[in-house]
Amino acid sequence: MLRFAYVRFTLIFPNGAILPRWIGSALRGGLGYALKNNVCTPPSCPFCRNAPCLFRGVYTTRKEKRGFAEPPKPLSIIAQPYSSEMNLKSEETISFDAILLGDYVRSFRQLFVGLKYLGKFGVGSERVYGVNRFEIESAYDALTGRPLDDRSEPPSYDISEVKPLEEKRYLISSRTPFTGPLPPQTADSLLKEVWRRLIILVNEYGDGSRIELPSSAMKYVLRRAERITLKRRSSRSLKSEFKGWMFDSEVDLTGTSDSERWLLAVGSFLGMGSDFTFGLGHYKILELS
Repeated sequence: MLRFAYVRFTLIFPNGAILPRWIGSALRGGLGYALKNNVCTPPSCPFCRNAPCLFRGVYTTRKEKRGFAEPPKPLSIIAQPYSSEMNLKSEETISFDAILLGDYVRSFRQLFVGLKYLGKFGVGSERVYGVNRFEIESAYDALTGRPLDDRSEPPSYDISEVKPLEEKRYLISSRTPFTGPLPPQTADSLLKEVWRRLIILVNEYGDGSRIELPSSAMKYVLRRAERITLKRRSSRSLKSEFKGWMFDSEVDLTGTSDSERWLLAVGSFLGMGSDFTFGLGHYKILELS
């Protein structure tokens, strides 16, 4: 259906840093400049000989394979927002995840080298003062722990290989805001938002398989919902902020179907709702006793 790579990066800041509350947007924007100005060397870019161009795939406009809107990009940088601006001391680190989709799994080297170049210049608005520079302390496959570097191609997985959750109680907890008008109020609304994202990604970067939306039999309780606004800066878009929800929901999957439990498990990798491109709508699943 859809192949993906899931990589965890840790960045170290030798001289400390002052980082914005939402580092995911700053990393995504800075990566574009690093790729365009330091990595991409058309017309004979060595990185594009055996892989799609990551800069064109992520930072240029195109139409969906099915439809006429602009599709989600094949790279998602997932960084949980801080509660406030972060002041890091020397040698402190931050971590974030990156998902590459479809053929763009082979573009991992471009991502790694682009981040290395970005680190030389720094990230966030404070970089203009010569600070916020970083190095890649580590990168590894988030599912197996296998170390990766700029010569690696990460393991890729197909969503069809994801195993359904067990028939137990779980907490669905936001990692990044869900940008719908309200947090999921019912089990059906939760499943529909996961299914909606999955369909869009499978149509664009997978094989276009038909995936049915399962009816829900799980018990669902929304335990917490916090309204959140994330600011961003972009030279290509007038959209300067995202409004969304950080939420916790308790689900009981006793007596539910395999397809329902599989869809929730897939969502723990690919997220839910719109704004995959910006690393939003991602959640983690914690087993409850």
